[in-house]
Amino acid sequence: MRKSLFIQFTAIILIVFVFLFNVQSIRAEIGPNIEGPLFNPMVPDKISIRVDSSDYRRFQVNLMKAV
Repeated sequence: MRKSLFIQFTAIILIVFVFLFNVQSIRAEIGPNIEGPLFNPMVPDKISIRVDSSDYRRFQVNLMKAV
């Protein structure tokens, strides 16, 4: 009796495992096919700021406020 219950339980676990594995493989085929990076920002290598000599003091004050 115990042996047959163990075999039935093992068979049920195996069937559930195979079913879940098939569901995952089907979802992988249906799902989105993403190639390459998800986000590729256009960022320059260098950023420079030019400040006119007459506005330098105001630039320094604003910079200190921003910090």
